[in-house]
Amino acid sequence: MLMIILTPMILVQVVTVLIFYERHWDTVTRYMAANLAADMTVVVDRLATDKSETRIADIKDYAWSYFYFEVSWQDDGILTKQGTTAPVTYAPVTYAGETFRNSLENRLRYPFETDLTSDPERIIV
Repeated sequence: MLMIILTPMILVQVVTVLIFYERHWDTVTRYMAANLAADMTVVVDRLATDKSETRIADIKDYAWSYFYFEVSWQDDGILTKQGTTAPVTYAPVTYAGETFRNSLENRLRYPFETDLTSDPERIIV
């Protein structure tokens, strides 16, 4: 008799928790990816106006001071089809990685490639 009452209650609670956490993590991932893409766009847009040595140094300091971004600049660098001239191994795309890439595509006006897997401590764009 007790199982007839408790089983549906437990099942409803488990399903509710799973749905809540799935939606919650989806929302958190989308917002974090959008904010990271916006921060990167600010740095790139500041660099687009002036590419002098002093401006690049100022932007590197700005990016580190406000966003903890490490910026490197290659003058007249060209993206290859794979993104860099060095071979990079890519792991299967995760939901967070795909969301971040989509956010960058929506905000950044320049060609880019991402590497989210070669260094677990860094996001390389």
